[in-house]
This record gives sequence, C-alpha cells and structure tokens, in this order.
Amino acid sequence: MALVERKKRVHLSADVYINRTVRAEGLDLSEDGMYLYTRHQYLEGVIVEVSFKLNDEPVDVAAKVMHSQPGIGLGVRFEVFKDGSLDKIKSFVNKYGAPAPELKQS
Repeated sequence: MALVERKKRVHLSADVYINRTVRAEGLDLSEDGMYLYTRHQYLEGVIVEVSFKLNDEPVDVAAKVMHSQPGIGLGVRFEVFKDGSLDKIKSFVNKYGAPAPELKQS
C-alpha cells in the first residue's frame, strides 16, 4: 500500500462567484482547486469561471467541476489562471496552509 502526498490546504470561508452570477462559499483551497458550498447544481466535467479574493486581491480562474453533490456543493480543479492568480493562490496557501493528511492507496 503506497502513501500519496497531498498538497497543502487552507480551510477558509470566502465569498466566491461562479460564472460571475452564482454566489457560493469557498471552504477548502489548494493550489489545484477548491471545494465550494452552493445549492446550485453543476454537471461534472463542466468548465466554470470562479472568482474570489485572497487578502483583498482578486483571483479569477477557469475550473473544471470534478465532483458535484447536489444541494451541498462541488469540487473544482483549477485549469486556467488569469492575471497572476496562480501566484496569488500559491502565496496564500504557502502562508496559511497546512499539509493535508496523506492518503493510503492500495
């Protein structure tokens, strides 16, 4: 059984906008993606625009819906970073993040 290292994560509560219209709450952030609490349903595989602020700096990314829990939320993987957004996310996660527990893979 191998251990899989996971990236640092930041547990937060941030206002996030999906496609500039739907307000959601960002709950968990890593360099790779974010979990969003929203009652709106999105199909897995769909690309959405995700906008939020970190330290009052705007962050805009295109993200792919990786999993959806209707009525609860969705996990997105960042695909395209706009206007230095990757650097902003990396800096924030490195400063405030904690290593995620390693996963055991069989």
